[in-house]
Amino acid sequence: MAAAATGLGLGAVALPLDAAGYVFEAGHWDYALERRGVLFAPIYLPRSVYAREGLSYSPTITIDLGVLRANLFTYPRYGHYYFGDYYDDAYRSSGIYPQFESESRHTWYDPIYTYDRWHYSRTDTRWEERRRQEYDHRRSDLSLRPARTYREMEIQVARMPEAQRSNVELARPLQTVVQSNASPLKYEQINTDTRQRIARQATDVHKFRDERVKWEATGKTNPNAVRPPAGTATLSPAERREAVTLPAEHAAPATPPAEHKEAATPTAEHKSP
Repeated sequence: MAAAATGLGLGAVALPLDAAGYVFEAGHWDYALERRGVLFAPIYLPRSVYAREGLSYSPTITIDLGVLRANLFTYPRYGHYYFGDYYDDAYRSSGIYPQFESESRHTWYDPIYTYDRWHYSRTDTRWEERRRQEYDHRRSDLSLRPARTYREMEIQVARMPEAQRSNVELARPLQTVVQSNASPLKYEQINTDTRQRIARQATDVHKFRDERVKWEATGKTNPNAVRPPAGTATLSPAERREAVTLPAEHAAPATPPAEHKEAATPTAEHKSP
């Protein structure tokens, strides 16, 4: 763990499947969350908006990484993280688990939790135990769970004593974060020319993505494409998502309640600067 002392965590080796075969993704050292940049809140845009040609959006609501850690979940079947109110039994039945269960189930590797456990346990020997207790408290007490929308969070924060607000304030405006000077990151306001240059770069990336999709699609008929060794069972992307075997009690995933599907998503009033 020598590299961990410098604020680095080890990512896992992976073998994802694409149209041309398997792609080897080597394990790598990555920065701790605080050094990875700014995490902005997800938003919802109707198709009539995001389908517009040349659409650009500047996010303004950031996610507090401290509160994020306390409400971070993993979905090993898809290799994704989820944050917010995923405490109901329906989510566990669907395969969405609190991070610390990666240590007991041994069916996936969680680099963020592994690093955090090593880092915080050096000064708090009961850190892991406290994480489990906090999770149990939120499962049993709905009032302790994070709000599911930005507007709900504002109402929740306004009703709480000022000393307790930081424990539930999952999202904050970027301007507030910049003015507080509490972040280790440095912020710089860019001019119009720079914004336009970034927008052009984003367009080039999208074009490259589309070209890569076309290139990978040719792998299905190209005899020279790199393929798995003979006799190796090849799963489609849809089948591969079901490759993680869950315990018997999770064999029939339940559908999460509809009202929980947009956890911690800012409302329309906060979707634009």
